[in-house]
Amino acid sequence: MWLVIAIIAYFFLGLANFLDKYILGGAILSPKTYCFFAGITSVLVLLIVPLVVLVSFLPSNFLAGFLPELSDILFIPDIQLILLSFSAGWSFLLSLFIYYKGVSEFEVSRIAPAVGAGVPLFTFFLIYILNLFYPNSLFNYELSGHMYLALLFLIGGNLTLTVSRDKLATFESLGVSTAAAFCFSFSFLLTKIIYLSLSFWCGFVWINIGTFLGALVLLIIPEVRRAIKKPEKRFFREKVLPFMIAKASGALGGLLQNAAIFLAPLAFLPLVNAMAGIQYIFLIILATLLFFKFPDILQEEVSKKVIIQKTIAVWLIVGGLFLLSIS
Repeated sequence: MWLVIAIIAYFFLGLANFLDKYILGGAILSPKTYCFFAGITSVLVLLIVPLVVLVSFLPSNFLAGFLPELSDILFIPDIQLILLSFSAGWSFLLSLFIYYKGVSEFEVSRIAPAVGAGVPLFTFFLIYILNLFYPNSLFNYELSGHMYLALLFLIGGNLTLTVSRDKLATFESLGVSTAAAFCFSFSFLLTKIIYLSLSFWCGFVWINIGTFLGALVLLIIPEVRRAIKKPEKRFFREKVLPFMIAKASGALGGLLQNAAIFLAPLAFLPLVNAMAGIQYIFLIILATLLFFKFPDILQEEVSKKVIIQKTIAVWLIVGGLFLLSIS
């Protein structure tokens, strides 16, 4: 089940990634400001509370199987789990900022491959380190040979799909990508640890509260406050609709990704991360369809060599998914 949910999640995250690339391509919003707006929307998850209350009063509660119990959402965990949830939200917000900063300063082709390959590797490394310190705990795990091969296929497909010989990572871009990948993997690991102790909806709500509070901290930056007081007219004229669609798609994709993390065993967490290459398949489709309309902003290269490269990458990712399905 987690495999199917993860695939659907990366479809919506791929759409959000595509729109982020378009929005940041115009350089209207700075990475700090864009990160603030992206983080502040995480509070929308609290809308599930009045929705559950409203549905509970319906005579025929046909949504009962799809919505959580109100007591589950309003449950207040102990202070350690709250701080852990906040840390997961803050580290995810930091990951977004570093990634957006990298995208705005370097080509996406220099940032995306290293981040996509680095997240599952860092996740695997962090779990291994925890297993050394806590050998008899939940971090004690072992992957089968099929799983290791699937992980290599997915990472290899991710790299093949996004690496360009003319746009290899520089020392500076590699540093940004490494920092973003580590923060993403740290956030995902904290998220999984939280889900081992809390129910899905309770953990998801508290993590998003942490992300929201982290976004509020960005208000101390004058640049962010100016963007709120005097927003760019060009942004509202050209990109507010793509921004809203991107955040809605990203929110749905994030919800489903969290569901996949919740359902997947701890040992499979690097594989959930490695499946991010699937979103680039969706990006290929979207970029190809819109290449001729937005060639300068999307900066996608379409040639025989690129088509062959991406075809190989797609087969690597499909092979990785096949190995996961039979395992």
